[in-house]
Amino acid sequence: MNATRCILASICLILTQVNQATAMLPLTCSSSECGQIDPVVSQFQNGKPLEASTKLNGLIDQFSGQAPTEALAAAYFYKGRFSRLQSAYDESLHAFEQSLELFSSLENQAPAASVYSELARLHRARCEFSEALEYAYQALNSYQVLQNPSGQAEQKVIVSGILISQGRYEPALALLQHVLREEPVSQEPAVVGRALYFVGNAYMQLEQYQMARQYLNDAVETLKQLPNSFFLGEAYISQGKLMLRQENYPEAKGWFANALSVFAGMNASAEMHLTHSLLGLTAVIERNINDGMKAISEAMNFALERDIVPLQLELHLVHAQAMRITDEHEEALTHIRQGQELAQKYGQIGVQAEFLREKADLLFQMKKYRWAYQAQEKSQKLTTSLVDEARIQPLLQQSAQLQVERQAESIDTLKRDKAIELARAEQRNLRNMLILGSLVSLLMFLFLLYSRYNHRRQNLLLKREVKARTAELEQKNKQLKDAYKTLEDASLRDPLTGLYNRYYLKSRLPGELKRAQFAYTDTHAEADEGQSDLLCYLIDIDNFKAINDEHGHLSGDRFLVQFTQIISDVFRDTDLQIRWGGEEFLIICRQSCRTKMASLIERFRQAVKDHVFELEDGAKISATCSIGFCAFPLDTQQPFKMQWEQAFSIMDDCLYAAKLSGRDCWVGLLEATISDKPVSAPANPLAGRYKLTSVNIATSLNNTASITWPYE
Repeated sequence: MNATRCILASICLILTQVNQATAMLPLTCSSSECGQIDPVVSQFQNGKPLEASTKLNGLIDQFSGQAPTEALAAAYFYKGRFSRLQSAYDESLHAFEQSLELFSSLENQAPAASVYSELARLHRARCEFSEALEYAYQALNSYQVLQNPSGQAEQKVIVSGILISQGRYEPALALLQHVLREEPVSQEPAVVGRALYFVGNAYMQLEQYQMARQYLNDAVETLKQLPNSFFLGEAYISQGKLMLRQENYPEAKGWFANALSVFAGMNASAEMHLTHSLLGLTAVIERNINDGMKAISEAMNFALERDIVPLQLELHLVHAQAMRITDEHEEALTHIRQGQELAQKYGQIGVQAEFLREKADLLFQMKKYRWAYQAQEKSQKLTTSLVDEARIQPLLQQSAQLQVERQAESIDTLKRDKAIELARAEQRNLRNMLILGSLVSLLMFLFLLYSRYNHRRQNLLLKREVKARTAELEQKNKQLKDAYKTLEDASLRDPLTGLYNRYYLKSRLPGELKRAQFAYTDTHAEADEGQSDLLCYLIDIDNFKAINDEHGHLSGDRFLVQFTQIISDVFRDTDLQIRWGGEEFLIICRQSCRTKMASLIERFRQAVKDHVFELEDGAKISATCSIGFCAFPLDTQQPFKMQWEQAFSIMDDCLYAAKLSGRDCWVGLLEATISDKPVSAPANPLAGRYKLTSVNIATSLNNTASITWPYE
């Protein structure tokens, strides 16, 4: 993560070299009448949108009395932009169409690219993604014909934003990385700022929160350079949403207040209502329910009245979250259902997955575990269809490589500046010597001696300075290498518990699986020694949410650290100890014997139950856990018959069964025979689901009949 910070710092360093003057207007107009439009645009950007809109309408009436002119086309263009920013989408569309028609009649195709670009933004705001992409590509083609690299980069950023709205994160991130890597550094800060903003949003949806925060922070710093602060307001909202996800409510309110100030100055009504609703959700979380629900309801009425689909989607989710907090479960389910239908209608798969996650949380809170499990399973399927972690990892590696390239560019720039400074110093010395020599010929000899001495002294000083700068650059390079190593190590471990994460498991697991499978083939004799099995345990802390709710999240973190210590005490250092998610842990014991599975996990369960956990607020509590486990390979006669995914699914079902059977217990599968055909009259639901015969189930309950299976 430190490497990502360096990348962003390098990008910002380059941006400081860009011209800091006010960004030029996106549409050029050579007519003398266009000079009347510029002050109106400046007035809008300075926080007086209503006055600017009124004056612009007056200019349109004035220009309409003449033959079609470039000034009239430009006036319609800015009317469309003003209306879009104020959420008057129908009026905006009409104005852009008028502008495009006028430019076409004047045979002036150069400004058409700007109109296409605005139409792409407008259709994206209306969730009309096919039309948005079509106009974005038309604008991109126009900029390519005009040989305008900055315009091309801006359109690539717009296309990426549309793809992210559709939940297509992988192509969007790849395109944004290309813009930040390949486009000229002389582009406007708006392009780089929005690219950073979209990258941050994508990583937030992928739950890479630390990376998302770094990108959004740099987006805010870059966008502050612009006179048009609309994009800055969007970045503020994303920062606030990120803080809500991380349960940092005071900081979230601060970001939302900043966004509200920006949008109020532009009369951006849709964004103002969205910001009010998010502040309302924060108020509900802080138990100020009446004021919070009032703000959310007013925003929803506005969205329905204006038929703004993206705002409706946001508010259905906010409504559902607020209703879940206030225990109004049926109302929450209604908003989730309406949001799902709307997201499905407009093809927003990422939003559908978010509604399903909220539904799973709600059903779990309602103790409808089976339905919650089904909703969570659907959400995971949608998420899997959107993004594959194996393909996202190369994008993270590209970010680290981009850091090295940016740092190298910075070093080359410093070296060039130093060479120029040395050349200028020598030129100044020579000029002084010539001037003094021409004025005082009598003192030429003394002056030459002095100049030689002074020249030598300055060279020594410059050499010492160059040496110091070289040492500084070498130190920076070492820090860069250390940061890269730290990033690589941080990507494999959980920062709270110190246990390994899923990425580490992906790198180690395939080899361990193959070793265990080959041990049971005819050509290997390891299995005879009884130390060739993989013992796989999936552990879940019982009622962990109650600890967070009653004692606070700091106490929850301290609890997890102590729980991790018990894992380290019971299991071997050579075992794979993975933090699988929130309060779930995956333990894989290598080169072990399956006959010891039950005794080992019972020792762990009892250790947890006997331990007294000391929390951050001074409270001392006891806790229990539920465990599902499975030996691998499950069928020792057919070791390659079952893959890891199916073994993990069996563990997950066993864990769920332990939860449903009263918690503080374990359920697992020691051995079974895998059949190719469905099993008639299976011994238990687990055998029927996975086509198993000769099933050897182990449990800490009285008997296997006491087990409640999740799909009974």
